[in-house]
Amino acid sequence: IYGRENDDQDKGWLTQEVTFKLIRDWLIPHIEEFTLGSDQIGRCLVDHIEAGTEGTILRKRTLKFKSSFRSSVLLWLCSHVVNTPLYSVRDRFLPLLTPIAKVGQISTATLLAPLLKATFAQGSNTIQERCEKEHIDTSQYVDHVMEIAKPNDRETVKLLEDYMVNPTATIHGLLYLAIFRRLRTLWPQLPAQHQVSLAGAMLDLALLDPDSRDTKFQQQEAADTLRDAKLSCETLKMLLQDRPSLVKTASERSSKRRRTTTTIHAKGDEIRRTSIILEAIESSVSKDHLPLLSGLFEVVTDLQSYKASTGTELHYLELMAMGSILTILESSPNAQIQKADVRADVLVDCIRNSSNVQVQQTALLLVSVLAGITPELILHNVMPIFTFMGSGIMQRTDDYSTHVVQKTMDSVIPRVMESLRKRNKDALAGVSELLLSFVAAFEHVPSQRRLALFRSLMDLVGPGEYLFALAILLQNKLSDSKRAVQFSVDLLDCYQAKVLFETVERYVATILDSTQKKPTFSSHLVNSSPQLPKDGGTSMMAHLVALLGDRRLLSKCTGAFTSDGSRLAGLRTTLARIMNQVLSLSRQSQNVPRMQALCQRLLDILLGGLPMTDFIDTLRGLLNSSDDQAYYEALKSFEVRLTMKGSDSAAGQDASLSFLSDLTSIIENCSDASTRRIALSCIDGIAERFGKKDITAVMNATNTVVGNHCLGADSEEMQTTSLLSLSTIVEVSRDEFLPLIPQTLPKALSLFNSAIEADQCSNRLHRAAYSFFSAVLLYIPWTVTGLDLESLLKVSHGSANTSTSEEWSTERGEALDLVAKQVESKDCCGSLERTWSNAMEEGPEALKEHIGLLETLVGRLSKSAVCRQSEAFANLLIKAFDLRRIQFSGRNEDSYTDSEVEDVEDVSKKVAISMIYKMNDTTFRPIFTRLVDWAASSTSESKIHRQITLYGFFTHFFEVLKSIVTSYSGLILEDATEILSKIDLSSAISNLLWTKVIQTLQKTFKHDQDGFWQSPTHFNPISSALLEQIQPAAEASLTSELIPAITELTVVADSATHHKTINASILKYTRSDVPAVRVAVVKCQQSLTNRLGEEWLSLLPEMLPFISELQEDDDEVVERETLTWIKRIEEVLGESLAPMLQ
Repeated sequence: IYGRENDDQDKGWLTQEVTFKLIRDWLIPHIEEFTLGSDQIGRCLVDHIEAGTEGTILRKRTLKFKSSFRSSVLLWLCSHVVNTPLYSVRDRFLPLLTPIAKVGQISTATLLAPLLKATFAQGSNTIQERCEKEHIDTSQYVDHVMEIAKPNDRETVKLLEDYMVNPTATIHGLLYLAIFRRLRTLWPQLPAQHQVSLAGAMLDLALLDPDSRDTKFQQQEAADTLRDAKLSCETLKMLLQDRPSLVKTASERSSKRRRTTTTIHAKGDEIRRTSIILEAIESSVSKDHLPLLSGLFEVVTDLQSYKASTGTELHYLELMAMGSILTILESSPNAQIQKADVRADVLVDCIRNSSNVQVQQTALLLVSVLAGITPELILHNVMPIFTFMGSGIMQRTDDYSTHVVQKTMDSVIPRVMESLRKRNKDALAGVSELLLSFVAAFEHVPSQRRLALFRSLMDLVGPGEYLFALAILLQNKLSDSKRAVQFSVDLLDCYQAKVLFETVERYVATILDSTQKKPTFSSHLVNSSPQLPKDGGTSMMAHLVALLGDRRLLSKCTGAFTSDGSRLAGLRTTLARIMNQVLSLSRQSQNVPRMQALCQRLLDILLGGLPMTDFIDTLRGLLNSSDDQAYYEALKSFEVRLTMKGSDSAAGQDASLSFLSDLTSIIENCSDASTRRIALSCIDGIAERFGKKDITAVMNATNTVVGNHCLGADSEEMQTTSLLSLSTIVEVSRDEFLPLIPQTLPKALSLFNSAIEADQCSNRLHRAAYSFFSAVLLYIPWTVTGLDLESLLKVSHGSANTSTSEEWSTERGEALDLVAKQVESKDCCGSLERTWSNAMEEGPEALKEHIGLLETLVGRLSKSAVCRQSEAFANLLIKAFDLRRIQFSGRNEDSYTDSEVEDVEDVSKKVAISMIYKMNDTTFRPIFTRLVDWAASSTSESKIHRQITLYGFFTHFFEVLKSIVTSYSGLILEDATEILSKIDLSSAISNLLWTKVIQTLQKTFKHDQDGFWQSPTHFNPISSALLEQIQPAAEASLTSELIPAITELTVVADSATHHKTINASILKYTRSDVPAVRVAVVKCQQSLTNRLGEEWLSLLPEMLPFISELQEDDDEVVERETLTWIKRIEEVLGESLAPMLQ
């Protein structure tokens, strides 16, 4: 049954005794189990063979059989498996027997080794044929055979190695694959020496030239096995040590072609060997592989040297080598590493020179890990690392690059800072160099990551100590100062107020140091930028002021002092140091106005964040010092604080009011004018904000304000500030200010009048004076009467005459409006009348404002009040209408021009109409009659000027009020006819009066709706006088005014009788010897024809003879105008006039 070839083999037969015991003790007790399945018999035998083995099931419930007995059974079974020609029998028994290591001194692997050898001898093809014949799985059978090899059995393992390295032609394929599968399975249990031997053999196989399909198959399987197997540290170390250098291979060049080809090929083999080794290390590396560090760093060094020699980068190999180092170090954070095993300079070289981002990232991660394990190896190479990060990886937007940068910073920077602190000298120099590498990359860091990156940087170096340095470097390096300020603000806003104040303190200290002849620490920051202007720190101070001027940081400063306890005490101490620094800087920069202004602004910001009580205490402390400059600047800050919006606590208000006494003491005792002025301005601010809470305290301070040190001072600045303060105090105190009016108001009017007369009144003084006058008029107007009111009007006249500035005009106008609205009307009218001559003397602008005040007064009063004071208003109106006579009688260089008089008269007309609107007929008619009599009763020279003004007003009067006042025409009828009948049109002034009268008559004719001028009593005298003006008007070329008046009279007469009278009077002038008169007649007829149409042409029969004569007139103009008239007649009648004229 074992085949003829196996008949002579030892089958290991059992003796009768052993067979009996096997059946009795092993099989019969389990016979019932065998019925459940045929596989139970094999399991039973195996279990009993292993019964003596520790931990087996039968050890506790069966007898312990002697190992000789069990060995006999094992030998029997193994010999039959080896000798049977049936693969199916082997396939069933091998899975049962191979798990048994040994029984006694007999090894299962040794017993079955002949089968393993026989299998290799048979070859893959034979085995496959036999398996197919017996209908079993070939791969499964082969794997069962390969399981004969055991990790501790040198013979079987060596057998697998021999066939792996030198396979016969028959084992390729199926058996060869099975060898590698078994080796992969055995690898973890193989002794170290076996692993070393096998790894070396596999590496040699992996490097075979793929000349044939079988060789390529061997190469691939060996390489895969090396990658998949978990190689021991000793094995990997051996592989690294045996690896030849790439640099040597690369440098062995020759000019001979044959030698060069060999060298390049060899170089490719070595690169592949290195690649396979690194892949094996990458798949096997763990925390126990620390001894590999030296070899891996040598690989990285070798790759860098290779790159330097050939110019070729092997990124994949670099990544594998550094990745393995990174895995080892990350899994061994507390490991003790030999300095000789680590090459930090090589990592820096990779970071700086590699063109591959992944290589750079991995090298940075290695640096970060090494910084945590052996920082002393990294610190000497820190700056090149961060310089590269700034120019490279920081600019990338992917998340992994951000992670690498952050991890590097988290690991390296704390060690750098620790090292700098240990050295304890010039730490700022090292930190500034570190910060500078980040600042240089500022523009290139993605905007969305910028703030987080720099905040992380500050958290690592210490924001309280070095944030100021970053702010200065940003200002120095960035071309856009606004961006530098905004980013610094964003960064400062991330921290508490303590950090903010510490930053300011160190910033100001740096500016102070930079102003010294021999700067110390500031040179590390200021000299980092050659482009920074050498301006004595002014640009840095401007940057700091811009930072703190941001509302977010202002709010943070203010909110910091709302806390209590030790934190607040610390902030106050820091603030005190900052103030001393700023004041010291201000004293050093007395010849630099810009620096002085910036120091003051910084003080304003810092002190503005203090609660008012603390602010006052600070001011009092400075008051007790001898530093006048410091106190002056602190008072300026207090002045600014008082102008800031916001609410102060009750304690702050009380502190401010109590400080009034200190301010008055400064004014009375301080010799510096600027300090006195600032103190006075502070009194103004306190009164405005808190004065209503304690008016008594304000009034006590007012005594100083109105005294000789303030209002009575010679300085215009003090006078101006005093007037502004008094206006505020009047607004706050109101009636409480009454006792001071007799002393204050005349004094203010006097000094203001003196400035106006001397032509030395500035815009500020003008504004301040009228601010005070307006306050008095608004809040206590009853105190402004008599001489004070007249003085106020007179200085206003002087102001109007001094300057035509719109600003001055507005300020005066507001005050004069208050006079008209607030002062008693009787007093106001009296003062207007008494100061009228002064206003007229000061010029037309002053007089117009004077009349404008009258208009405002009229507008304020009711109709009944105006009627009651009609006499006073009439007197003022007469004064206004007498301006022309006064200016043009005895005219000189100071007299008004014609246009100026007309402008004033226009204002007067407007005021007169305003009065009339508020009067009834009973009140105004006597005034109207008085005006007519006033103009007619004067001397001839004065009379014509008054009549010109009066008839100019009458023209406006009849035009504005229209038919309501037509009856008033009767009051001027006699005077108008007299003027027309007696006037001589040979002079310009007579022509002007004649024109004004004609215009007045035209307006009254035009708006007559009650038939006033149809009455013969009114029509006859005016028509006769008016029509008689045709001859003189034509001769004086004034018919353009006369013809419309005649036309309006003809229209309003509306009577055939009156029309016939007018027509007859006009036509008689057609026979005048003066052509201009005849032209005037024709034009007058044209106007009447156009206006009245057929109604007027009813008189055509009377006109035809005259038309015929005019057609034959010797004057061409007359003839032409006549033809125009004829055409118009024909248009109206709709028929030709020629037949009638024949």
